[in-house]
Amino acid sequence: MMQQELSEESLVGQALGHCCLIEKIGEGGMGVVYRARDEHLKRDVAIKVLPAGALADAATRQRFRKEALALSELNNPNIAVIHDFDRCNDIDYLVEELIPGTSLDDILRLEHSARRNASTSPGKSAAGSRRRMNAASFIATLSRATCASRRTGI
Repeated sequence: MMQQELSEESLVGQALGHCCLIEKIGEGGMGVVYRARDEHLKRDVAIKVLPAGALADAATRQRFRKEALALSELNNPNIAVIHDFDRCNDIDYLVEELIPGTSLDDILRLEHSARRNASTSPGKSAAGSRRRMNAASFIATLSRATCASRRTGI
């Protein structure tokens, strides 16, 4: 079965290696992310399925392998742990720590909605201050994660 023939929905319920894909939980430039069950370790994980053709040649595949190995060595509370990377049925994927919570996309959407509502409701300065503090905290967390990854050459 070729990756190009698979739709996102058709992967739900399928196995990649020893992990069964349960549900789609996100999507971005690096591919589609699923919540999956690692049947060997009996835990939920995140599986990032890379776009079709992303690792089309040996040099790109080697670079991906090198980056995955470097990421797997990181030990930082602000960076998801990489458990595995593999290829199954012409599908390239990463197995990562599943981090429960709200996605960045949802956070930004909520912030945009709150800002729009605040502009139509005067007297909500406390909520605005709280959002600014949350944004500053979020930026600080991203900065710490970026610094940690940069120290390893990623």
